[in-house]
Parts: sequence; structure tokens; C-alpha cells
Amino acid sequence: MKAIHELPQLSTGHYAATSRKGLLKLVLPLLITVIHLQAAAQCVVQTAIYDTTVVGSGTQLYPPYEFTLPKFDPSVGTLLDVRLISIVTLSYSFTIENDDTSPKTYGVRINREDMLSGPEGFEADFSHLSPKINYSLAATDYVEGSGPDFFSQPPVFILNQDTAINEVLHSTADFMGIGDVSFSYSSDVGSITTGGFKATLKGDAQDEIRFVVIYTYCDNSNTLADDIRSFTAVRQNDIINIRWLVANEQPGTTYELMKSVNGENYATVKTFNAGVQNNGSGEYAYQYVPAPGESGKITFRIKQTVNDGKSSYSELRIVDLADLKKPGMRLFPNPSRSGDVTIIFPASGSWQVELYNAKGQMLRRFQENNNIFVSLATAQNKLQRGQYIVRVTNKKTNDLFTQRLIIE
Repeated sequence: MKAIHELPQLSTGHYAATSRKGLLKLVLPLLITVIHLQAAAQCVVQTAIYDTTVVGSGTQLYPPYEFTLPKFDPSVGTLLDVRLISIVTLSYSFTIENDDTSPKTYGVRINREDMLSGPEGFEADFSHLSPKINYSLAATDYVEGSGPDFFSQPPVFILNQDTAINEVLHSTADFMGIGDVSFSYSSDVGSITTGGFKATLKGDAQDEIRFVVIYTYCDNSNTLADDIRSFTAVRQNDIINIRWLVANEQPGTTYELMKSVNGENYATVKTFNAGVQNNGSGEYAYQYVPAPGESGKITFRIKQTVNDGKSSYSELRIVDLADLKKPGMRLFPNPSRSGDVTIIFPASGSWQVELYNAKGQMLRRFQENNNIFVSLATAQNKLQRGQYIVRVTNKKTNDLFTQRLIIE
């Protein structure tokens, strides 16, 4: 168990609320930004600290406490990790009385349990069992609450500003974006008596839980690509349409579309070379098709590298696939440079495929039966550079799927 002095310096103020029953919903009100260190790479690592305190009776199981805080704004920087800390002070007083007709020695230990749950099934727990203290009591005198067979223990600290939960989460996607993120915190206090069962023990607990959330992030405001004027990632059915606009574009610039499934580690999806227009502007688009089984939140960003090798980044865009329904028709790859495109049907069945050019003129129509995928082009009929519309219709259900196709 780590002591409080081992933690980063927190705010001296906090929000205190007393609750013995009922649901506490606390919007954590305090935000402190502290420059933590100068990173050698490209950013200043900073921390945003949310801090609140609740006071209770030691046991808060049903319902638990609810701690709610704002999500991290991706425009501020890149969220590196989230640290969750609870600091507990627990005092316990009790009385113990011997009900046996002979003298007895009883051992008493106090047990404390803390349980924290949060987004995407996150769970953490803490357990503390105090040392045993023995109490030698005389035989019962049949008088309740007094005499040598009775002992009253004044309040004693079982925990005194001790760190109960101290977890660092590196998967940060659930903590970024607009809105709030919530945690459920429950606690339980009990006693364990040894030495026999003919004793009556009555206890009373008072506790204080200080819950702290620390966002550690990379303040990349000095490395944001200020000439990327617009960057959007919008999910449409089972396709994510990504688009960005650039001003003051320079020859030799490259743009890497990058994705992350945990908000920390990024991989390049596709690299684009600048195509400078007369007015120095550029427009780029990409359709990202989630892989089979891909779920959760995906974070996208653009890495811009100019011809002298210096790199900067766009703001982050997060797309949630949590409610991704049964996939529709997919085109892969899209865009395509070779002209070879595969249609992936939603299911095996009887399908009618139609291909249109940008003017709405039908170029091809054919039937496909009992296949999951089929090539749109043939060896004799490669698709030329341009934009197309692909429509597939389920001949049994009349379900229609339409998608734009780009041949580069």
C-alpha cells in the first residue's frame, strides 16, 4: 500500500459531500493543469487533475457512489494515460460483550473492501484486513452494556489517508471526446471475530473517500498542423468517411492517415502525396472499412511531413464502432489504384450488381449467386481512373446497398 506522500501533489481544495444512502452523482469541479516535464520528442507532457471527496458510513454497496467527470478534449492534446486513485480514511468503533457463562478471549479484526468499475468493463478492487486485537472478557453477568464482560472500543483509524486503488490505464479511447465518463465506487466494512460464537459485537464506521483522476497528455499545440483547416471522420453504416482540407500546401508534403485502437499507439492506414493546386489548397478523402470483428473506438489523426522532414499532426477524431450493426456491402480497396476492386456482400445469396459512372450512366449489370465476394472488374474490362457508383440488390429481400467507388 502506497502512502499519500508518494502521489503527485494534488489540489488543496476539494468538493466534500456527505451521503449515508442514496445515489451520489458528483460532477468533479476542480481542474488543475500543471506543466510536468519537457519531453524531448515533440510535446510538453501535462496533467489535468480531477479531485473530489465523499464522506460516508463505511459501507456503500447498493447503490454505489457515482463519480462523473468530463471526458478529455482531444483538441487540447494527445491523451497518454489515465490514472485512477482512491485515498481512504476509515475509523471504526465497536462494543463487544461476552455471552458465555465462562471467561473468554475474543480476537477482533476489521475488514475493508473497495470496488471501482468504469467504462468498457474496467474493474479494480482493494482489500484490507486490520491486525487482530484480543479482548479478554469475564463470564457474562447478564447485564447488557456494562460490567467486566463488556468492552467499548473508541474510534480507531483502520486506514488513515491510505491509497486503496492506484491504477494507470493506457487504453484511453473511452476517455476522449464530448460528454462525461462515469465510475461506480462501492465500499464495505465488516468485522471478523475469533474465539467463539458467544459474543455480541456492534460496530460503527465512518469513512472518507478521496477519488482522484489524472489525465496525462501531450500538449501538442506547438506541433499541430495549422494548415489542415478541416478534418472529419464520419461513420456511415459500416464505412468511415474521412476527409481533410489543406491550405498553404507546399510541394513535397506528405500526409499519413493514422489510426489507433487504444488512443496511444498509432499505425499508418494510407499515405498521400500533396497535389498542390494553383491556390495552394488541397482536398483529401478516404473510406475506411473496419476489418471483420473490429469494434470499440478508433482514433484517427493526420501526420503531415513537409519536405524538410519536420512533422506535425492534426487534431484527433474518434469514431465509435460499439453499435456497429451487421455489415453492409463493402468495396475493397476503395480508393483503388490498380482498378481491381472486390465487392464483399453482406451475406451469401442472390445479388444483382450495377455499376454507374459519375454521370449516372450504367456501365455494367450482372448477377451473382451464392458468393460472399466477387471482383468488380474483369481482365478485359479494367476500371479507369474516376468516380463510380456501385449498387447491389438482394433479389430475395430487395435490400439495396449503394456506395461510391474511387479509382485513382
